[in-house]
Amino acid sequence: MVDNYPMKRKSEKNGYERKDAKRPYHGENTEKEFQVHPRRKYGGPQTNLRKPMLIGDFCLDHERKFCPDQRNLHFINMDWNETKKVSYDLNIGIEKVMRKNFEETRTEKLDRLLEWILENAYKFHTNESKGKPLE
Repeated sequence: MVDNYPMKRKSEKNGYERKDAKRPYHGENTEKEFQVHPRRKYGGPQTNLRKPMLIGDFCLDHERKFCPDQRNLHFINMDWNETKKVSYDLNIGIEKVMRKNFEETRTEKLDRLLEWILENAYKFHTNESKGKPLE
């Protein structure tokens, strides 16, 4: 039997002596616990989440400028069967790839996504918030 508790032997004072005095001891194996405080914060009903839905899209052009449409969005449409094996040579056309300049785009982060949200703020309004600015 493996001893998972942080004690090594009984002592007359409190019943057990600690192996590692730096770890807190709460009377149970603390390595297997996940403590959440305050507990009352999570005692309510379960959150009801609906299925995700597409509310819009955008793309970036060859100069990484924001385009609020699908002009650079491409799809492949094929008869797909799980038994088929796909063998694409991803090196075909690699010489035409336009690589982004990481120095210029290093600070881009979520800017394009936030730009789309600002242009489509009306999609985020509820019946109660119509006509009011998003907060």
